[in-house]
Amino acid sequence: MKKGYADTTRGQVHYCREGDNGPDLFLFHESPLSSREFERCIPILGRSTRVVAFDTPGYGASDAPEAPTTIEDYASWLLEAIDAVGVEEFDVAGVHTGAAIAVELIRKAGRRVTHAVFSGMPLMSAERKA
Repeated sequence: MKKGYADTTRGQVHYCREGDNGPDLFLFHESPLSSREFERCIPILGRSTRVVAFDTPGYGASDAPEAPTTIEDYASWLLEAIDAVGVEEFDVAGVHTGAAIAVELIRKAGRRVTHAVFSGMPLMSAERKA
């Protein structure tokens, strides 16, 4: 498994990656964990995809936000990291907080996202979110 950083305007986003062919797949972890959540499945997924697991900003080895950050902010930041990695069309998968980030990222990236998998999607009413 290779590790690296995507440079963004807000700071560096750490990632782990594996695989050289197949579709590009980005994994988003739950809070307060890191990409280490996926370390056992990255080599397996890397057999048939180019898989990248980011550390959400402020977690793992990624730079921390300078101010309170919303799910929408995280999605914008991570989409910028995807752009820095140089990928146009991709798949996403997220767990809990990572699923919420992935949904917002899909809203921002549109048709660039071809497939999505969510686990433990947090479904809350507007009142609960507030």
